[in-house]
Amino acid sequence: MNQEIDNKLLIKVINQDDKSIKLFIDLCQNIIWGALKRFDQISYEDKEDVCSTIIYKKIYGLNGDWVGVKKFRGDCKFSSYLYQIVTYEALSFLKSKAMKYKPKTDSVDGIYDLFSEIIDLNKKLTS
Repeated sequence: MNQEIDNKLLIKVINQDDKSIKLFIDLCQNIIWGALKRFDQISYEDKEDVCSTIIYKKIYGLNGDWVGVKKFRGDCKFSSYLYQIVTYEALSFLKSKAMKYKPKTDSVDGIYDLFSEIIDLNKKLTS
């Protein structure tokens, strides 16, 4: 099954098709949790809250009018649109907790630093 949210599904959601709504919510949750993985400093419980906030306030709407779906212009994938919402909401959450976003350290710089330490340690041991 294609895990992408297409325009046909969005139309069915706006038309209140129950089966499509369930599928849509499941797909949104998968995308949201995938996007939240890069925010290590947010706890699991807080990620659940952020996920709920995104679905019920930003996508479904406080009045149940699917405001997030209706705001989607269709000039990109819906998953990209949702990813942007997740990023803004997670950064807003971090700001409200006076925390800063710290990207994961699995970068080339981290590997280079570790490699440099190993070389320095080997030089000390052989000297």
